[in-house]
Amino acid sequence: MTREPVIEFEEYEERFLARDALSAEEADRIAHLYARVSTDEEDGSQGRQFDVDYPSPLTEGRWRVAAHGWVGHIPVTPELTLVVRPKVRVATIFRMWEYAYDLKGVEFPEGMVRARHLDELYSQLARNLASRVLVRARKGFYRDYRDEDDRLAVVRGRLDMRRLARAPWNVNLDCHFQEHTGDLEENRLLTWTLYAIGRSGICSDEVAPIVRQAYRSVQSFTELEHFPARACLQRRYNRLNDDYQPLHALCWFFLANAGPHHQVGEAAMVPFMFSMPDLFELFVAQWLAVHTAPGYDFHPHVKFPIDRATGLTFDCDLVLYGPGGEPLCVLDTKYKKPPTPSTSDIAQVIAYAEAAGCHEAVLLYPSTRTTRICGTVGDITVRSMVFDLAEDMEAAGLRLLEELGEVLGVELVGATTVELADASVAM
Repeated sequence: MTREPVIEFEEYEERFLARDALSAEEADRIAHLYARVSTDEEDGSQGRQFDVDYPSPLTEGRWRVAAHGWVGHIPVTPELTLVVRPKVRVATIFRMWEYAYDLKGVEFPEGMVRARHLDELYSQLARNLASRVLVRARKGFYRDYRDEDDRLAVVRGRLDMRRLARAPWNVNLDCHFQEHTGDLEENRLLTWTLYAIGRSGICSDEVAPIVRQAYRSVQSFTELEHFPARACLQRRYNRLNDDYQPLHALCWFFLANAGPHHQVGEAAMVPFMFSMPDLFELFVAQWLAVHTAPGYDFHPHVKFPIDRATGLTFDCDLVLYGPGGEPLCVLDTKYKKPPTPSTSDIAQVIAYAEAAGCHEAVLLYPSTRTTRICGTVGDITVRSMVFDLAEDMEAAGLRLLEELGEVLGVELVGATTVELADASVAM
């Protein structure tokens, strides 16, 4: 029997596989890399990607593999790849990425959102980054002066007189000088990202050569160095490298979704995987930050101390603050779509509201399939709301802001948000 080289899942799907569909070594690798509960220090994503149960009487002699909220292209060995497809449309995911990874300022060609599969969209984004790097290569990569210390046969820059006095017999001289170089972090980020993309194995046959060409253009003068995704954020630019901003925004996207299990020199292919709950949370926070009326601010990941001695804290997804800095509401995003909100989720968001000192708590879901609730515990009202990913994004966000504003008795919808929603409906 010929074994399938690719096993496909849908997010949160459980599958039972024949005993010969996986080897023990492959199952061990999945369990070691993708079935452990952990937090990725690079981007904050947490949880396991799969559950793996070995063949037993409980599984009727089959492998049980259950996908969680992670989707993407996950190589296990050169002979086996796991692919987890999202339930959300690819075009919707692209729009979520635009907000979550600050890609709104990156101009994309027509047809980018027409991709039917994630790997196709990945190839298009990889082509976009590689093409931009090649354009910059033709103009010349950014270079700057960097302080160097070296022992040279001739004087360059400034001599280290103290060392010279201590060892005057040394033929070579200790010099401090400045090197005009392109081997800077701005360019090393490009090198590392293109390296990760090239090793993903996802790019189409048409795009892969463009990625390799772009990689060679920048790797020829830079050191290959591992960078976490956060290195792409909050960077300073000047008039000579201002066009690196969209390049680094794309780098952040690729590195944040490259998985925590890759380093320089590994033989294994680099995965492309991302957590849909984390993406939904990040997208909602960014969308609300852009579209909420002036004076009102949604703050993501607000921490409330529980026990200062042990460092225990609550980490609330979103807190809405009013013009005077007072907390008005806490929101907890829940990507998974249960029939009704669970009592544990309700208890959690009530605890957040108590810690924040406000009286409104919201569980936010991505679909209308979850039953709406509204109840009171003490002086805190807890309710569920929806940012519906199945409909037009701007209209869904506008509806959420209007509903939340009515509950709080304030105007949360900015004028720009109304204009965008009207334009979206007109299209």
